[in-house]
Amino acid sequence: MKKINKIFVACLGVLVFATTATLLFSKPKEFSWTERRPLNVWPDFNLRSVEAGEWSKNVDSALADQFPARDELLGLKAFTQKYTGKSDNGRVYFAKKDHLIEVNREINAKQLQRNIDDMIDFYENQFLKTSTGQRGSLVLAPTLAEVGKDLLPAYAPDANQAPLLNEAYAKGKAGGLNAPNLLEALSNKYKNLNNDEHLYFRTDHHWTQLGAHTAYLAYLEGLREDLITEQYSIKKVSDNFYGTNWAKASTKTIAPDDVYAYERDALNDVKVYNKDGQLVRKGFYNEEALSGTDPYEYFLGANQDYIRLENNINGNNKKLLIFKDSFANAFLPFLCDEYTSITIVDLRYLSTPVSEILEQGEFTDLMYLYNIVTLAGDNNTYKLLQD
Repeated sequence: MKKINKIFVACLGVLVFATTATLLFSKPKEFSWTERRPLNVWPDFNLRSVEAGEWSKNVDSALADQFPARDELLGLKAFTQKYTGKSDNGRVYFAKKDHLIEVNREINAKQLQRNIDDMIDFYENQFLKTSTGQRGSLVLAPTLAEVGKDLLPAYAPDANQAPLLNEAYAKGKAGGLNAPNLLEALSNKYKNLNNDEHLYFRTDHHWTQLGAHTAYLAYLEGLREDLITEQYSIKKVSDNFYGTNWAKASTKTIAPDDVYAYERDALNDVKVYNKDGQLVRKGFYNEEALSGTDPYEYFLGANQDYIRLENNINGNNKKLLIFKDSFANAFLPFLCDEYTSITIVDLRYLSTPVSEILEQGEFTDLMYLYNIVTLAGDNNTYKLLQD
């Protein structure tokens, strides 16, 4: 027994020494591609931060982020949680059919209603009075937790989105907005999917482009317009997409998602401009994203405060102003069939007054496109009402 204890102590000493040496002499990692966030690095020493207690806190944070084999240990933790029967890790559910579904046990209904009130106020009192347009739309999407409830673990306490969505659709229509019932459209499509089809990614919170196209058809139907039957070729552009939910779980046992895109030659002529009016690229889809860390950015690109699309696909002079979250990115190619100019604004990052954007555009149409969870947690719609 003494011999075993000595061996254990010796192994422990070697482990402590190796860990300490690695922490001291290895170059700190500044970014985790697994978690998609900046990592805490060792803080500079100064007496002021020590006296304030900040230095020790920063050291603790850096130690947690720079610990050797951190990604592997997080993956082992997720594996253990999943295969010991835990239904979630507090951030994502370990759902059926290798799905990782974001945990949202509560949705802030009051904030959701306030945001929709702001949207209606902006539409009625600013957009209609300062633009040439007469049409606005509220395109509000459910998440997979609602559409694919059967995938959730038994008794998973996730928020019920249906009543909030139905109330939002009714409120939008009462405010003069086209508000298609995306919950109904996506739920009906979900029931009739083939085994290799997905409306939402398994490892990410976004919908796939099949999900976005399903929503687009519901949007057109809500306008009582003829369906646009443009011919798209559906192409697999990536087979190695690990999404944000995978990053939150860090489980290595779930295979990556495939990414499919709806493509047509006309989309190659779409010009993408930044807020300074500079041409970013020609072609809607962002090819560079496929070799990066987030292939979902193939749809338009990374989130920004302001982007403008210009095209001559249909030859009309219709101009759309859209306020959105990243769900809109996979939806936008279909709108290029209808508009020659699309100005895309993400209020979360916007510092320019919305009134200035209105003055630039001569817009014919307005759209709000969000998923319900993002919109209910957003406190930026007040920017719509600022001068």
